This record gives sequence, C-alpha cells and structure tokens, in this order.
Amino acid sequence: DPSKMSAMATKAAAQLDIAAKIKETPEVHANLATVALMQGNPYKAASHASKALNGASNDVARGVNGVKGASEIYMAKYDAAVRSESSASDTHVNLFNKGLAQLLNKDYANASSSFAEATRKNSNYAIAFYGAAVAAARAGNGDAVVSNLTSAVKIDPSLKDKALTDLEFAKWSTSDSFRNALK
Repeated sequence: DPSKMSAMATKAAAQLDIAAKIKETPEVHANLATVALMQGNPYKAASHASKALNGASNDVARGVNGVKGASEIYMAKYDAAVRSESSASDTHVNLFNKGLAQLLNKDYANASSSFAEATRKNSNYAIAFYGAAVAAARAGNGDAVVSNLTSAVKIDPSLKDKALTDLEFAKWSTSDSFRNALK
C-alpha cells in the first residue's frame, strides 16, 4: 500500500531528523538519503548522501553510493550516476541503475554489460533483461533484442504488452523472431 509506505517514510524521516540533531553521523545521513529518495526527493537524497560519504566506513559508503547514483539518475546526471554506482555495493539493483545510467548516457555496450551483471546476480530480474533489450535495440543488435525480451517476458509476462508498443523495438516489431519472443 503506497500511502502506508509514505506514512512510514515520513515517520522514519522525522525520527532520523531528531537523530541528526543529537549527533550527525554518516549512518544517519545514509538513512536520511534513502528515505528522501523513497519520498521522491532526489535532490535532498543526494545532499544527505554527500554528507554521509564524509567519514563513512567503506561498507556505509558502498551503500550510500547506490542511493546517490539513483538520485543522480533522477537528476539526469548520468556520468555522476555511473561513477557512484561503480563505487556502490555489488547488488542487482545497483548494477541495474548503473546500466540505466549508461543507457541514458548512450553508452550501450557498457549498459548491456551492467544489465547482464544484474541478471547474473538475480536471474529473475525481468526489468534488467528488458533494459538489456533496449540497449541492444539502440546498438542495432536484433538478436540480443529478441533473446533479452524472451528472458524478460518469461519472468514477467506483463512486459509483453509493453514491448509490443515500445517504440524502442519498432524496427524489429514485424519480424517473426520478435513476435515469437512475445507469444
């Protein structure tokens, strides 16, 4: 329930604000960054992430860089997002975000690699296969479009309708292999 999550995030933010007033620590700012991003405020999230990185342990920094990179994607700072996600924890979500930032930065080969890494970390991460299909489409690789879409829709059948209407795949939409991938 989104309204319940929003209420929980608001309550968490209030408690963290109190904690920050008592003693500012990298961990408090890391948590504030996460909450701000959950609340849809990437600018506030990036600000807290930057504060969290001052004096943070390596483990905290790797977690914070994931949040910072996601914030930078929202703010269309794709080069910065790639750098942040490259220094983040090696999770499927961070690898997906790295691939997304690379895709948005028109670095299709590296985006494909990052999406592939994300799917190796979590073989059921359908959206990473879909992202790899988009990167392949932009690079003009029809075989990779079909193979990645096949994997994506096998995991999440709701992606079939999205792929059929996605202009990223218009060039391949009439091919038999594309249609067979979305049956």
